[in-house]
This record gives sequence, structure tokens and C-alpha cells, in this order.
Amino acid sequence: YEITINYRCKINEETGEIIEPVFPNPSKNPNPRVNNKILFNPFCNPKLREALHFLVDRSYIAQSIFGGLAIPKYTLITPNFPDYGRVYDVLMEIEEKYSYNFEKAKQIFFEELPRMGAEFRDGKWYYKDEPIILIFLIRTEDPRKDIGDYISAQLENVGFEVLRHYGRARELAPFWIRADPDDGTFHLY
Repeated sequence: YEITINYRCKINEETGEIIEPVFPNPSKNPNPRVNNKILFNPFCNPKLREALHFLVDRSYIAQSIFGGLAIPKYTLITPNFPDYGRVYDVLMEIEEKYSYNFEKAKQIFFEELPRMGAEFRDGKWYYKDEPIILIFLIRTEDPRKDIGDYISAQLENVGFEVLRHYGRARELAPFWIRADPDDGTFHLY
């Protein structure tokens, strides 16, 4: 399982520089809390996308959600592939670098979000006096629901509001696979 991140925001297409960390078009997610709202997107910042690695405890997911029947995954190469042994030293460096570290993740969010114009007050993140709401599309037909709930709780623990949009694959596809990423129909899937 994996998390798909929508990293779009208003950028200078030539330089890649962030113009404003919001989705280019008002959200077309039908939920009344976000429909037609300009939504801040922290994940247009690569440092905040990287911070998600530290925020997610893959061992917890493997042990608690999958009952010990899963292996934490850090790269596309899993331990049961022959190539894993060939590049073991490199993969161990990656796994060590991106191991769970909630405090490190929180530190990165608290360093980067103010640089993007966000403000932390009363335990929540705000952008232009509006609470930052992250739209998380969460599949319900298998353990992805529990994984989505866990990651949502972690994001809430660093001060975000998370709109958990639950559904089956066909119900969520219009928001993440058929929608224009600029439309702000999701932050995470």
C-alpha cells in the first residue's frame, strides 16, 4: 500500500517557484467544508512531503494494522526481491534515514509552514485566517481504512484539520484519478 500525494499549487511553470501554496483552482470536492474554497497545500513543498516519511510509523502499521503479517516498506524494492540483497547497504541507509521520528516531522512542519505563510495558533494551522484543511481520500474495502485513519491522526497531532473522505475505489476515482490535480479535490489518497 502507498500514499499518493497531490503536490500541486500555484507555481511559476518556468522556474518551478511557488507563487502561492494553494491549489490553482478552488476545490471541486463536494464536501461543504471545502467546496469552492481556496485550499492551502503544504505538500507543494518537497520538505513537507519528505516530513511525511518521519510522521508515519511503518512498523506500527505492519504490527498493529496487519497483525505482524506485513513488512514495512521504504522503497519499491521489498525484502523478498533478489535485488534487495544486491543493494542492501543502500536500502538500509534509506530505511534508517526515513525511519519513524514524530518529533523530527513536527520540527520540519513547524519550520516550513511559517515560511509558506501559515500560522500556528490554538493548536491548529491557519492560512490567511482560515484553518488548513487537508482532504484525505481513504479507501474502505481493506486495511487502507485503518492506515488512512492512523495517518490522519498523525497529521491532526501536528495541527492540521483532516477531512476524511471515505469510499471504495470507484467512489474516490473521480477525485484522484479523473480530476485535474489543480482542482484541489484531494491532498492525500
